[in-house]
Amino acid sequence: MTNNVDNIKWRWIRYSSVFTRNCFMKILRFDDFSVFDSLLKDYDSDLIGKKIFTYRDYVSYLYRCLIKNYRNEYVYKNSLLSDICKKYGTSRTYVCSEFEVGNSIADMVMFNGTSRVFEIKTELDTDKRLLSQLEDYRKVFRECYLVVYKDCIDKFANLDSDAGLVALSVERGHVKLETIRESVENYTMDSKTLIRCLRMGEYKELVRRYLGYLPEMSVFSSFDICEEIMSTIPAEQLHSLFVEIMKERKMGKLTKYDKCLRQMALSMHLSDRECNVLDSRLLKAIKL
Repeated sequence: MTNNVDNIKWRWIRYSSVFTRNCFMKILRFDDFSVFDSLLKDYDSDLIGKKIFTYRDYVSYLYRCLIKNYRNEYVYKNSLLSDICKKYGTSRTYVCSEFEVGNSIADMVMFNGTSRVFEIKTELDTDKRLLSQLEDYRKVFRECYLVVYKDCIDKFANLDSDAGLVALSVERGHVKLETIRESVENYTMDSKTLIRCLRMGEYKELVRRYLGYLPEMSVFSSFDICEEIMSTIPAEQLHSLFVEIMKERKMGKLTKYDKCLRQMALSMHLSDRECNVLDSRLLKAIKL
């Protein structure tokens, strides 16, 4: 019995291995579907020509299986991203996954009039490092949210009462996200942490907008000069400038992708041409 359970779990783990940048880069660069073909041969060859005809069909099938049986971080990120697109999807909304802040990497951040950070804790995760992560996020973000499975709400609710809570649940094979508690707004800003979140052109532009001009500086001195100036900017104004700058980062229109691949497209930073290439290859008929 134990071996059977382990085999089933290993199957879901292998399914989850599909949703990685490396796997989709192989398709994009080399037309390489070896990971998919291996899974098909081992588990799903009987579905070919019945429920599954193309590799896109198979991607959708694998994603549905993960939603039902093995909700890993990709499922959470992708569901959150689709929810963000639905609620806040404007031409000036900027969303980014794996955003480095201090000593932490935020799962998802969003800029649309304010700044929001989302930290995901799946059923497979622990709360280790959570408090230090939230401490880092509050150095630059106005709102902090935890995204957790509905049955884990009580586990995380009292760890940080200022953090918002978003509950993920599955109903009839579909993911549902519900805001259980709104985030308490944070009005502090750590300029030393913030400047390290920005690219050189961005922190120079932030300084230029604040002063109305850009002081003389070289490539070698720009960081130190801008860091010193940013330390003098009032927190509320610094946050507003931060949001303005981030909203100007370019981001593809994610709603044009299949729902199950929006997070993949975001993490791979696909151009329109690459998107079309990947899409056409996924439409290839499966022939083992």
